[in-house]
Amino acid sequence: MKETYQITIVDGVPVIEVEGKKVLVDTGSPQTFGNVGNLKIMGKERSIPKTLRMAGVQIESISESIGENIGALMGLDILADYCVSWDYQKREMTISDEACEKEEGAVEVAQPQNSTLSSLVGMLGMSIKKVAVLIEMNVAGNDIVAFIDTGAKTSYLLPALTNGLESEEEVEDFNPLIGKFTTKIYSVKTSIGGVEIPTKYGTLPSMFASVISQVNAKAVIGRDLFEAAKVTIDFISGKVYIQKY
Repeated sequence: MKETYQITIVDGVPVIEVEGKKVLVDTGSPQTFGNVGNLKIMGKERSIPKTLRMAGVQIESISESIGENIGALMGLDILADYCVSWDYQKREMTISDEACEKEEGAVEVAQPQNSTLSSLVGMLGMSIKKVAVLIEMNVAGNDIVAFIDTGAKTSYLLPALTNGLESEEEVEDFNPLIGKFTTKIYSVKTSIGGVEIPTKYGTLPSMFASVISQVNAKAVIGRDLFEAAKVTIDFISGKVYIQKY
């Protein structure tokens, strides 16, 4: 079974409509939350909590930050049950309850094995696929681990990887845990699965830099990747594919 949704890019992030309800799709969030009561995805009715657990974030703050009234944010607790493809060129997101086959022209992206995060999550009796999507990539000649985050309108690197670089501009961004902040932007050569992806990075705020450093990751890649390539995250088979436009 498959379902295809039209994507609207709102302030750099993907928003779909589910039975008339506007839903931001965010692989950077382990949990779905919102004020819609429930969402029906792939024929399955799901009860949606009003707040992001532990952080206490409500959907109204997300709506305000992107300038669009949305009803819910869909996270990995739902997405991780499926194979999900994002095609920003066609403005489509497809969800399948079966493993996806590698499409012609696509490349499989390496994922870190035995990562610190996987170990920590396993100790808690959880599945890594419901917590984060991690890939390996090369940034300025350095092989690093990164989070794939559809909810990130700006990609980010640890401060150590932007130190000494010449910035192009300064932009404002938002995170529900820390609110609005500004970051300088740097163009850094990036390759994923041998495919060059034009990417502009900000510098991760210290709060998040310390967190991702603890799990041996050094970057968060978001809109840049999805604007450059069709991305398929097959949570069923555990594979990630990209196909450059």
